[in-house]
Amino acid sequence: MADNTESNNKKNNTKKIKTDAKEDANKNLKPEKVTEEKKTADEKQEKEIKGVQEKEIEGVQEKEIEGVQEKEIEGTQEKEIKGVQEKEIEGAKENVEIEVEKAPGGETTNISEEEKTQPEAPVKKLIKKIKRGKKPKLIEKITNVKVKRKLEGEEKRLFKIAANIRDKKPKFLRQQYGMIMRLKKVWRKPRGIDSKLKIEKRGQGHLVKIGYKKPESIRGIHPSGYWTVNIANPKELENINKETHAAIIFSQVGRKKRNEIIKRANELNIIILNPRKGEI
Repeated sequence: MADNTESNNKKNNTKKIKTDAKEDANKNLKPEKVTEEKKTADEKQEKEIKGVQEKEIEGVQEKEIEGVQEKEIEGTQEKEIKGVQEKEIEGAKENVEIEVEKAPGGETTNISEEEKTQPEAPVKKLIKKIKRGKKPKLIEKITNVKVKRKLEGEEKRLFKIAANIRDKKPKFLRQQYGMIMRLKKVWRKPRGIDSKLKIEKRGQGHLVKIGYKKPESIRGIHPSGYWTVNIANPKELENINKETHAAIIFSQVGRKKRNEIIKRANELNIIILNPRKGEI
């Protein structure tokens, strides 16, 4: 019995040794297989990542190329348009150098040779435009403007008095001018029995009185120191004393006659006190 137990123990020991050896061999083999699988998976992932990156780079490059091409196309189109416009402008300038023909009514119109070959309708439109267009009016320049006269003696003293009266003179406004919108800025004497302005109540305004007048000997003088003379034609300038008097042209005088008056006034060194826009 003892022999059998020993033999069984030996067998069991040998089995254990074999199983341990197999397990060690399997353990040594498994890591190798795992590492190979990982390597293959990593290689696949790298290839996929590289493929995606290459595709992205190709897409960016294509977009850049398309943008550059579009810019080049736009630049060429703009150059072509500018060239066409310049040619049209040159053609229009050449057409302006034209023969002069008389239109019905005695007015002259300029028509090119190319326009002659065109149908009648556009030519008629051109003639109408030339008829309707107003020619710029010539404006004569005034040389003697904003000149003050030197006063002496009694005239100087009275002029100072008149200036003080003018500075202290109030504005004579109509009763209730600031309350009723329809009333104009014109003086009207208050006549009501209950009028506060009529009895000169404080804060109601000022009445027109004789005390606001200037001295009679200097009443019509201009602030520049000259006596004013109203002018309607160039002949009236010859009767003016240029040392003491200055001209005021009537507002009803037209541009043509006004130019004549200004030209004559410049020759005679007469001052004009009411210049218009563009005359100075």
